[in-house]
Amino acid sequence: MLIISFANTTPALLAGIKTVTRRFWTAGHAAKFRKGMKVQAWDKSPRYKGRQVGVIRLTQDPYREPLGKMPEEDVRLEGVPSCTTKEAFVAMMGGPHETPYVIRFKLVKKIKPNKPQQVKMKFWEDD
Repeated sequence: MLIISFANTTPALLAGIKTVTRRFWTAGHAAKFRKGMKVQAWDKSPRYKGRQVGVIRLTQDPYREPLGKMPEEDVRLEGVPSCTTKEAFVAMMGGPHETPYVIRFKLVKKIKPNKPQQVKMKFWEDD
């Protein structure tokens, strides 16, 4: 199964607020993702010790869209805490002429991250 990591937007994802993400993927990578596909949602990349926090289902095929043409309502749906305006989001992503892939999805399952296991040690007395 493919994965998408959400880093600082994990709380918005798990709250059901985040339903879109924009990524600077290659065409080959974007082609792996299709409408209806289930994708693992991670709090950060597995190579940085991330954990799976959910499963999303893509509601559209990924498509490219210049940031300048991004719908205003997508700012909230992106779930970035520090960006409350389109201008702030576009600036954070590199400017109005940047053209990332838009990935629209729905959270279909939350997964409670594994807690580190506690090891109980048993001590005994010598007779």
